[in-house]
Amino acid sequence: MNKSKNILYLAIGLIILALLTTLFMDDGLSQKVVTVITTVTALVGAIALFIQFKRDKDINEAEFILSYGKYFHEVDGNDKVFAKLDNDMNSLTDEDHEGIVNCLVWCEGLSVLIQQGVMNLKIVDNLFSYQFFLIVNNKYVQEKELIPYAEYYKGIYALHKIWSDYKKATGQPIFNEEFSLEKANNYLEYVQKGDIFDQEHF
Repeated sequence: MNKSKNILYLAIGLIILALLTTLFMDDGLSQKVVTVITTVTALVGAIALFIQFKRDKDINEAEFILSYGKYFHEVDGNDKVFAKLDNDMNSLTDEDHEGIVNCLVWCEGLSVLIQQGVMNLKIVDNLFSYQFFLIVNNKYVQEKELIPYAEYYKGIYALHKIWSDYKKATGQPIFNEEFSLEKANNYLEYVQKGDIFDQEHF
């Protein structure tokens, strides 16, 4: 079974899970889960299309990467949250919650694409490393989402380890390293859970 069909089935499963969640969970937690699942479902669909086009049309990798970067700016709330983080990393509030979740889902998708070899980390590093570490190595984002809901973001943990190792191996600084996600409890546990292939990525 090809990758695009697997991803389609995953999207259908997420939609069903969202529906079941609204029936059996309390409103507050239900809304959070549905928000995450809805965003993931949209992202999964985009990834499925990208993989299909890459295989069937053999599109240029650079064009593919730029398309994913453009998708980041098309998702509601991403630019607002990114601008706040870029200007003042302590300026996030509860009003930015949906945008934070969307940014993290984008990072989660990035993890899948890099781990599956659709994107080359060495190329992606120049384009997206600032965005990734600005979002993930943020104390507020960690306290509100990445740590309490780590199970939703296993891919981010894995990519954070992969990317941090790459930065260290190539002698590059890591943005906001003083607030690195690796300081979180159970960091390596979620890194292992999120590492799809458990292999070298650069």
